[in-house]
Amino acid sequence: MNASDKVGESIFWTKPPIITTRNTPRRIYSGWGTLAKNHAVLAVSFVQASLYYSFGTVDYFLSGYLNGLHFDFFSTAAVSGSIIVLAIFVRAYMGRVSDRIGRLKPMIVGLLICSAPLVVMPFSSDLQVLLLLALVYGFGFATATVPTSARIMELVASEFIGASTGLLDAVIDIGQTIGPIVGGFILGTSLGYFGLFLSSTIVLLVACLILALSGEQAKV
Repeated sequence: MNASDKVGESIFWTKPPIITTRNTPRRIYSGWGTLAKNHAVLAVSFVQASLYYSFGTVDYFLSGYLNGLHFDFFSTAAVSGSIIVLAIFVRAYMGRVSDRIGRLKPMIVGLLICSAPLVVMPFSSDLQVLLLLALVYGFGFATATVPTSARIMELVASEFIGASTGLLDAVIDIGQTIGPIVGGFILGTSLGYFGLFLSSTIVLLVACLILALSGEQAKV
């Protein structure tokens, strides 16, 4: 920068950088194309969307299911709230575990754990059993979601970290939005709550399979 470029600048204002081809929309969109070619990145993104599809479904409809069983307010709150409360404590611990044993194992185990109780829930009307199932789901959900961001950062170069984490945030919103919508349609059919919770189980198991088959891939 020469002296003329510094005229008018101060510690409160700096001339904006000149836009180059590296910053054009075409360059940005090509970055998305690069991410889309990495199957491992897409697999982790699908896992995240699947987890929040199930969470959105459980979060939205579990209270209605419990009210249908005529549980009081405090019992309903205890079962529904236990998922979040347990996840808070599990996430800090499982993050450290994933540092030691890798990201894929906790994600696969977490997917399997949180898919199982959803099959059993619509067949139970016992408060203690439902509380246990909710705790198991919360543990699996927290175990699987913690390593996703770290896994993405291991798969992409530094210039794509913002794009990849933005993609993860987007699929969280998509999954959590689609879950209640699809669940509402299923609940309106003869499948009822069984079909509602079973749909989440199927999505989680499919995500688990895709993740297991994605394997390791070089950084993009």
